[in-house]
Amino acid sequence: MKSEMLSILLLGSSFLALFYSGEFLLKFFHLPNELTRKWVHVGTGILTMLFPIYLHSHWSVLALCASFAVLLFLSIKYGWFPAIHKIERKSHGSLLYPLAVYSCFLLLEKLNLAYVFYALPLLTMAISDPIAAMVGTRFPFGRFKTFRGFKSLSGCLAFFLSSFILALLFLPNSLELSRFLTVALIVGFTATLAEAMSGLGIDNLSIPVAVWLSLYFLLPVL
Repeated sequence: MKSEMLSILLLGSSFLALFYSGEFLLKFFHLPNELTRKWVHVGTGILTMLFPIYLHSHWSVLALCASFAVLLFLSIKYGWFPAIHKIERKSHGSLLYPLAVYSCFLLLEKLNLAYVFYALPLLTMAISDPIAAMVGTRFPFGRFKTFRGFKSLSGCLAFFLSSFILALLFLPNSLELSRFLTVALIVGFTATLAEAMSGLGIDNLSIPVAVWLSLYFLLPVL
């Protein structure tokens, strides 16, 4: 119990340090808000990879995720953490992020799944989404309209390639090669489709859901 509480405190402190590092980069290095937001977004995803290693109960993860959901809600309301929230477009992504993390951990614990079912959905959201945004912004090739706004083919391609590579890294190598590649391609495609059809930060939830469902229906019980 003491070790679990210590883990919660250390992880919580790490998240706060990450948030304040974004503020530091914004105020002292004058980095654009979109860049500091992506810094925190990716860093949060990497930190959450430690949850299954150091936390042994979904209640601990719920406590962390709920605490930060409340903190993020208050920060939006009162203007705290501009490095995370000060963007031109409306977004609910920062509030959906903790929900995605807790859901993946809960399913991992209750269904006794392999680590890939936790790591790949969250890392695809944390890493591929910012990559797609940066590529799509800098090289806005093939812009098209969705019911949630505008996307670019260049951004979608960047998202697909990065999510495909992540799948190659995390899928079990015990799979035969043809199935290994097929699952990676389908994971990349469904995640890209979820990102392209989502807006207002909803992709922070829709991407993990798409990846998790792809794994659940395509992989054997691991």
